[in-house]
Amino acid sequence: MIIASRQQSKRLYASHTMIEFLEETHTYLVDGVITPSVTTLIHEIWIPSMYKGINADTLKRAASYGTKVHEMIEKWNKGEETDVDRKSFEGLALRRYQSLAEEHVIRAEMQEIPVAYVRDGKALYAGKFDFYGLVNGKKTLMDYKTTSKYYPKYLSLQLTLYKMALEQTCDVKVESLACMFLPKKSYGNLFEVEEVNGEQLIKDILTYGTKHNAED
Repeated sequence: MIIASRQQSKRLYASHTMIEFLEETHTYLVDGVITPSVTTLIHEIWIPSMYKGINADTLKRAASYGTKVHEMIEKWNKGEETDVDRKSFEGLALRRYQSLAEEHVIRAEMQEIPVAYVRDGKALYAGKFDFYGLVNGKKTLMDYKTTSKYYPKYLSLQLTLYKMALEQTCDVKVESLACMFLPKKSYGNLFEVEEVNGEQLIKDILTYGTKHNAED
C-alpha cells in the first residue's frame, strides 16, 4: 500500500517495515522511529563544509529551482502534462532531460520512493531516491542534480547509500549509478557515478552513531 503527497509519503513494504517521510520537517520515520537521512549523514560525517560560505538566500533559491525541476521530470516520466514555460530555466532543464532521455533510452520504473537501510534490526538511515529504471539498457539508480557545481564525491556517497537501501527495501538489483546534471545556467549532461565501499560507509555510520549517542 502506498499513500503519498507532497507533505507526507508513507510506504509499507513486504518486510512489514513502514517508512514515512514528513516533507514539512524533512523527517524520516522507520516503524515510527526518527531515522537520520542520507543527506544529514553525508554532511555530518563525510562532507561537513560542502556549502560553507554560500549565502542562505542563494541556497534557498537553488533549492526552489531544484524542486521545480524534479517535479516536472517526475510528471514527464509518468506521461503527465508539465505546466511550464519552455523558455524558463526550468523549461530549458526539462527540454534537456527529454533530449538525454531519448539519447540514453531512459525509462522510469520507480520515482521518489522512501527507502531505508536496516542492520541488525535497527534502521541506520533513510532517504528518498529520484529515479530507478532503465538507462542505456541497465537497471540504474539515478539522481537529478541542479546545483551550479558538480560534486562527484557527494554523489558517490549518496547513491551508494541509496543503492544499499533500495536493494534491501524493494528487493531489486541496481546495475549502474548515474546523475542527470541540469545546472540552471549551463548545458546539462548525464554522468556515470562511481560506487564506493558500502561496508566502510556502514562502519562510519555506526561509529558516528556511537559517538553521537555518547555526547547526548
